[in-house]
Amino acid sequence: MINLRYHIMSLIAVLLALVLGVAAGSAVVDKGLVNQLEGNLDRLDHNLNEASKTNDRLTSELKDLKDVQRQFDQEAGARYLGGILLGVPVLLVAVRGVDEGAVSDLSNALTLAGGEPQATVWIEPKAALLNPDDAGRLAQLLGVPSADVPTLHQELADHLSLAMVAAMSRTRITTRAVEAAATTTTTPATTTTVPAPGAVGELVAMLDALRQAGFISVDRDKGISTIDLTGGVVVMVDSVAVPDAVQQPAIALARELALHPSIPTVVTEIPSDPARGVSLVQVVLSDDQMRARLSTVDDARSLYGWTATALAAAQILNGTVGHYGHGKGADSLLPAPTS
Repeated sequence: MINLRYHIMSLIAVLLALVLGVAAGSAVVDKGLVNQLEGNLDRLDHNLNEASKTNDRLTSELKDLKDVQRQFDQEAGARYLGGILLGVPVLLVAVRGVDEGAVSDLSNALTLAGGEPQATVWIEPKAALLNPDDAGRLAQLLGVPSADVPTLHQELADHLSLAMVAAMSRTRITTRAVEAAATTTTTPATTTTVPAPGAVGELVAMLDALRQAGFISVDRDKGISTIDLTGGVVVMVDSVAVPDAVQQPAIALARELALHPSIPTVVTEIPSDPARGVSLVQVVLSDDQMRARLSTVDDARSLYGWTATALAAAQILNGTVGHYGHGKGADSLLPAPTS
């Protein structure tokens, strides 16, 4: 006779055994999994420490390489750039927001090439005319009716380009206020030619008014107080680091300079990442008229860019236009040697 109580007790015992077995097995598995995860975390921490050390080492090596590159550019520039632009006046026109150190380096390199940088004219953000009051003020200074922003930018470019034409026709343009009635002012050491009354004189006064109103500013090199472009060249400097709206006056000026073959012009760029605006070099390259009249250098940060700029300036003075660098649309890295 089957003892029901015995079977019930047996089943309970089996179930208890199963529960205890599962619990014991789970404990073993959980402990192994925990050990595995802890090991993975230790290895990950070690790998992160090693990656951090490698990153620090590579950062230090990159800094060293940049320092060596900069030193090489400066020393090699002093050795190899000499004579490319012997005695050629250079006017730099840069858009505010471009790396000022890079613009200064380019100016110094052109000096090493024998050029005579007269000044750097900075197109200030105010010239973007984002404020309606600024647009009204510029229209007043230029003596034109109030108009839309693109039209005012074109008017500004037209006035600036005419001022450059005057400078290249043996008229010195002062960056300070002038007396309209004067023709020359003599000092014990120097004689400064001042434009006579009339259209040119008004343009000179306009440039100074633009400076005083904050639309442009002028950095004078080596104490030079006038812009003398007789037989000279204009070098524009832009960067995609500059917001698109702020670049518009420079784009308008480049388009206007392309209409004046008497103003040899090289358009250069200081690359930047991330980009906030358009590439002025690419604007030139994508326009048939501008491409045919203006030379370009798409990277003017280092020795090869400085060399390309100096050589391009020398060539365009002789009527040869070229496009140099390593970007889209460049003819070659450097201008070909002249025979």
